[in-house]
Amino acid sequence: GFFQRLLPEYNVHVTLIAWFDGIKVSPPDDNILEIMLHKKEPTKSELSVCLQVGNVYIFDFLVDDHDRIEGHNWLKDRNGEYIFWDSGLAFRNGPGGKKERGRNIFCGR
Repeated sequence: GFFQRLLPEYNVHVTLIAWFDGIKVSPPDDNILEIMLHKKEPTKSELSVCLQVGNVYIFDFLVDDHDRIEGHNWLKDRNGEYIFWDSGLAFRNGPGGKKERGRNIFCGR
């Protein structure tokens, strides 16, 4: 009405965040690193985890998110599946990331 016409108009940016019930912090362990670097043969269950971790790495590469280095950014849902989670640092550094990180992006180190 009348008061709405008196007030200035401006855009308000909002974000819609999905809710995941039962999530937990769970960075991949050192065994997964060894398997992904071809230093160890995987078991069937480890292979499943490697596929999930590989998919997360591809997602991070595509959105330019190099913050998975922190262990608290590795989240699993209640079914034990890794969540594709943008930590808020996507699209900043380019696909090469920062040189000082190197292989440390593995396993939440």
